[in-house]
Amino acid sequence: MFDVRLVPGKLEVDSRDPLFVDGPVWLTLGGREFPFSGWTDAVLSVLGSMGAAVARALDGEVYDFYFFEGSYFVKLIPLPDAPGTPRRVRVAAVDDGNAGAADDGGMPEGEVVAEVVVPLREVAERHSASKELVCAWAEAHGEAEVAGVLSRGYQYDASDPRFTH
Repeated sequence: MFDVRLVPGKLEVDSRDPLFVDGPVWLTLGGREFPFSGWTDAVLSVLGSMGAAVARALDGEVYDFYFFEGSYFVKLIPLPDAPGTPRRVRVAAVDDGNAGAADDGGMPEGEVVAEVVVPLREVAERHSASKELVCAWAEAHGEAEVAGVLSRGYQYDASDPRFTH
């Protein structure tokens, strides 16, 4: 199981130039909350970084996304599955004291504190749902600029054939 957790009622625009939205954002991988339940971070940056990682994983590339308020990142590692099967990824949550270094095999250095193997579509759907929650918050609070930022970058498309090998 993979999920992105947000608490829209606690989001705050901390600055406008550059636009910075702070609030609770964390992941659930299996039964583990990462970095921690209620973790506060730069929500737009986390979601933007995650979207870039999903897009790269769709192309079969190993890619990281980041939490910006600590030494935490998540590595999406596409798995070699049989043709015609859903594309799966290993999601490795890393507490990294080495600034995101990786060994030659693409495995994260630092401590892998949680990991799951899930369909890439599940990661993309959770990312999209999280963006929708933040957009709804932005609309309700007159923060059109926030919704504008979220409209850039990776956009989930359920019909994308790259979700299947």
